[in-house]
Amino acid sequence: MITRNHRRKAAASFTGIAMMAVVITGCTAGGGAGSGSGEPLTITFLTGSVQQNTEAAAVLAAAFEAENPDVRVRTDTVPDGVEGENFIKTSLSTGTSAEVFQANSGSFVLALQPDATLLDLSDEPWAADVTDDFKESVSTSQGMYGAPIGASFAGGILYNIKAL
Repeated sequence: MITRNHRRKAAASFTGIAMMAVVITGCTAGGGAGSGSGEPLTITFLTGSVQQNTEAAAVLAAAFEAENPDVRVRTDTVPDGVEGENFIKTSLSTGTSAEVFQANSGSFVLALQPDATLLDLSDEPWAADVTDDFKESVSTSQGMYGAPIGASFAGGILYNIKAL
C-alpha cells in the first residue's frame, strides 16, 4: 500500500534532485521513497509549458527514476503566467494538486498558504545549501516550502548612452 508518507518522501526527494541539478549541473538522488509493497509509487511534477521547462522536467524525472526505481515521475504542464498560477491555487484548494510543482517564489508562495498546503522542506539534507535570500522568498515562520530551480535573472533599466 502506498501511503501519504511515501508520497511526501518521494516529493521531497524529487525536489532535492531538482535543486541539485541546478547547483551542481548533474543529477544525484537522495534516498528512495518506495512503498515496500512492490507496486511503483507515481508522483506528478507540474511545470510550465515553455520548452526549457518541459525539457528540464524530463531530464530531472529520468534522473530521479534511475536513482529511485520504485518511483515513477509523471510530468505535466501548465500554462505560464496568471493562468498557470490560478491552476495551481485551484488544484491545491481542491486537493487535486501535483505532488511537486514549479512556481514563482515570493508572494505567490505565500498566497498558497504554505503552512496548510505545502510540505516543509527545511529538514531535507540539501536545504542547508539553499541561499538565505532564496529561503526568505519561500519560507514562513513555520517552514521552508520551495527549492531553487532553473536560471536566475534580474531585471533593470538599461540605456544606450550613444543614442542619447
